Amino acid sequence: MARIDGKYEVIEEHPQGGGRILYTVQAVPKPGEQAGERLKLSWFEVNTPAERSTFHRYRAALKALAPAGLSDVVTRPGAYYAVWRPVSGQPLALFYAQNVKNEAAINNLSALGQQLASQGYALEDAELVMDGDTPKIAYLSAAQRPLAEAQALNAATLAPLAQGRVRRSRPPISVWSWLPGLALMAGAVYLGVQATQIYLNPPINDVPLVVGQSGTKAAQALTQRGFRVQYIEGDSREAVLGAVINQEPSAGSNLHLGRLITLTVNNPPALKVPRLENMSVQQAKAVLSENRLKLGNVSPVDGTLTGVPKGKIVAQLPPPDSRIRRGQAVQLLVSSGVSVRQTWLPDLRGLSFEDARALVKRAGMVVHTVRREGSEKAEGTVLRQNPAPYVKADVGTPVTVVVAKAQYQPPAQAVTPLPVPPPPPPPPPPVEAPANPDLQIQDPAVQPPSTPPAEQQGSSDTQIVPMIYTFPADIGPGKVEILVRDDDGERSLLPPTDTASLAGATAQRDDVQVRGNYVFIVRLDGKDYATFGP
Repeated sequence: MARIDGKYEVIEEHPQGGGRILYTVQAVPKPGEQAGERLKLSWFEVNTPAERSTFHRYRAALKALAPAGLSDVVTRPGAYYAVWRPVSGQPLALFYAQNVKNEAAINNLSALGQQLASQGYALEDAELVMDGDTPKIAYLSAAQRPLAEAQALNAATLAPLAQGRVRRSRPPISVWSWLPGLALMAGAVYLGVQATQIYLNPPINDVPLVVGQSGTKAAQALTQRGFRVQYIEGDSREAVLGAVINQEPSAGSNLHLGRLITLTVNNPPALKVPRLENMSVQQAKAVLSENRLKLGNVSPVDGTLTGVPKGKIVAQLPPPDSRIRRGQAVQLLVSSGVSVRQTWLPDLRGLSFEDARALVKRAGMVVHTVRREGSEKAEGTVLRQNPAPYVKADVGTPVTVVVAKAQYQPPAQAVTPLPVPPPPPPPPPPVEAPANPDLQIQDPAVQPPSTPPAEQQGSSDTQIVPMIYTFPADIGPGKVEILVRDDDGERSLLPPTDTASLAGATAQRDDVQVRGNYVFIVRLDGKDYATFGP
């Protein structure tokens, strides 16, 4: 059975629409009790500032009306609800059914209708019971109405009472009955004189500094000084959630009591959770920091079923693109590695490259090399594969596929040959360096100039490409190495070097010769740390 806030067992659920649910709940029994009290719990879904403002208006109305059935009101991120207990008394329908009604009861009911209308509610929005001649609110729905609409509904509700028989209240008249009136009149005269003095000479108080305090604490400090308070929402990266980031008028101002002070409370909009899957924990931590989120619990899971390599993120909570508040944590599930097991590939020939790559991933393998070959088939169609179809191989085995590319079609008519361009100038000689003559390490404060893509040289499979990589400032201790992997295998561009001398630095090389598909690999202590390429 579901439980709300750990203290209310849900018995029945009644959706009300508009993101509101009315539950029948049973309170968790206290020590010595056999069973808890059965209650009503009105739940509000609050995901936007407008919905939060609606709930706060509802809470303010409950505070002003002080319903007899109200047991508790909870307001905190993720939990906005009101709890109602049963109220003893005569249901309002039975009161209407009486042949003769007391005048005092009708007057009290009319006065309660005026109080409800002043808060934006009508009598029909409340569940009422009569305790003698006194109406009591056992439950109030969250309907918000204009004053004119609430008054019109109240008039329609009270109209049947004016048509029935009414028992008038006639208190006995005696000499002693005049004494309270005289005392009240004397007190009214005295209070009137005092009120006139206060109106002509209103008291003044200084405004305290409440910036940095929580909204509730700041409001208490200001109301104790005799001021009124209203909230507006703001956004500050430095302040904590719910803290006051501005007050108007400012602190130190001398104002008459009863003046309104506006507090701007830090309540930034929700943020979108970035996609972290297949990243390392360090990369995810940097991305979360950029998005003003925190790294939560990191739990290891077996990566065999998903085929995710060791140290890479398998899943996250909350999921990507969901909305959470700034500063909240994102939980991660990180692969503990892929257990060695056997798998096989189906026949990929005739499939598109995207469909073939999806099947390779489902089989637990990785497309490592893609070769293109002229063919009459549609461009991107798989022609051959390695490993062969249905041959058993270890999970994680690299896969090579050959895909079709458009063949050259000679022109139907002879054309004048184009002039042959002059041969390109020879490349500049490499700069001599003691450790690696072809690699430049730049200071972190100096940004490397942008390098245009190198033109392909030699055959159609061989080209000269640039390599630029900036080491993270928070890279862990160890030995780091940069390699390039292409159709000829792996080659080292930066031999193993202590990370202490490379943190935040930029490695650059403009004349890396590769053949076919290539990728640059950064390894830390023999394990892949990052990859980058075209």
